[in-house]
Order: sequence, then structure tokens, then C-alpha cells
Amino acid sequence: IKSMNLSELIAYLTDNGFLFEEGLLHEDELWVPKVLLKTENIRYIPGVVYLYRIHPDSIMNPVTEDREHSVRSMMEIYPSLYSYYDSGIEDDKLRDMLKTNLTQRYLHYIFRYRFWRYGYGKQIEKKTLWKTSKRISDKIRVIILYVIIPSRCILPTIIPGAISCFLANFKTFLSE
Repeated sequence: IKSMNLSELIAYLTDNGFLFEEGLLHEDELWVPKVLLKTENIRYIPGVVYLYRIHPDSIMNPVTEDREHSVRSMMEIYPSLYSYYDSGIEDDKLRDMLKTNLTQRYLHYIFRYRFWRYGYGKQIEKKTLWKTSKRISDKIRVIILYVIIPSRCILPTIIPGAISCFLANFKTFLSE
């Protein structure tokens, strides 16, 4: 296995268009899968080789992080990865596995950051999430998105209303 020096690494990344986009947070979520899929050889090192420390002035510091900027970035990154996997991976099994993993991560962030609070609820491709989720817990999360982010009614504050709202939206989802 050949190792690269810094100038070779920079040339490899530049030649393949692997550049961080300015202003995009969580850019490694977009960048790493593309680099790994393009790379011919990967070496696994069993052990800690990187220690992550959060600098107090870091844009990723949980105390000072701009959540809206994070959500906006993830709303750009995750949908683009679905498209990248569809157009760039011929192996059906690998593509399905990567999209399932992507869906798990995407759903995790949707609920962790509560995307709907930033006005992105209706932009979430719930059909894609439904089709690519394999775990029952992920399916349930997608169903919950139909209650939290209803397309045809406001989230009711009473249980009977919530059930009817959910059924109306889920019925529409299944028929589309």
C-alpha cells in the first residue's frame, strides 16, 4: 500500500473535486462518503488515531453552535447524498446499504435538531426516508414526521385530533 505525502494528497483531492464548500457546516458528512467511494484502497487502523477536542470558539461547540446554520447545511447535504448514491453507485446492494445508513443518520439529526422548528419540515423528503428505512424504529420516526409536520393540518394539541390528523396525512402518503 502506497502512502501519500501532503502534496500528493492535495493533488488527489483537487483532481477529484473533493473540496470543502465554503459556508457549509458538517461538510465532512458530504465529503467523506464521496472520498471513500472513489478511493481504491482503504486501510483500517484498529485504534485511536484522532482525538476530537472542541475549542471554546469553535463553530461546532454545542454551547455556541448556530443550530439554524447546521440544519440548513444538513438540508443541503443529506438530499444531495441520496442523489449521489443513485447516480454514482452501480452495485444495488451497496447503494441500498449506504442509503439505509444515510437515512438512519438523517433521521437522527432531524429529530435531534428538530428541523421543523427552522421551517424545513415540508422540505424533508419523507417518501425517500420511508423507502430507504429498514429498521422499525426508523419507520416509526418517518410516521411521526407525518404528525409533527403535517402537510394539510396544524399539529393538534388534543389526542383525538392528533390521531385524525395522522390518519389523514398517512393515508395521503400511502396513496401517492
